[in-house]
Amino acid sequence: MKIVAIDVETADWGYPCEIGIAEIADGKITDSKSWLIKPSCFPKMNARHQAIHGIITEQLEQAPTFKEIWSELKPYIEGVLLVAHNVKFDIDCIVSEMQRLKIKTKPLHGYCTCLQAREHLNIPSHKLDAVCKHLGIEIGNHHRAEHDANQDWRNQSRHWATGKRRILQKRSRRLGQWQYKECFRNRW
Repeated sequence: MKIVAIDVETADWGYPCEIGIAEIADGKITDSKSWLIKPSCFPKMNARHQAIHGIITEQLEQAPTFKEIWSELKPYIEGVLLVAHNVKFDIDCIVSEMQRLKIKTKPLHGYCTCLQAREHLNIPSHKLDAVCKHLGIEIGNHHRAEHDANQDWRNQSRHWATGKRRILQKRSRRLGQWQYKECFRNRW
């Protein structure tokens, strides 16, 4: 199964304003990109969300809508394993927007690196920046979607490099329903 690290930044709860992906092959990032998206709640922007990612209304005014980028985004999320730090949040945001726009897709499958970090790393915080710091990975431009997708994969591959058996957190998203699957290191 193809692997894509993903991150979603939101204008308000469940309204994506930026999606970033990092495509993975042979354990390495082969491509990464992001899309600023004019959210369906535009021009409403939650001030708290805006303060976290720094994306402002003016940046989104001329941005394409989710529906306009769907044909470009679809190959990166449909029929792949989506890897994210708190994957349920990212998939829920995408699915919410798809439901609002009545876009149909195959089930989305996800793996949560935050849950894996909680299970395997004895550190006070399991936020993406804290896990990066613990694993010796420079966090840089935190809370921008493409960057966070890349950093999440770097965390994951560094964590897997320990050689211990890893369970992909058995969580696959299907429009509101969780399914279960198990994968192990070096068994892609």
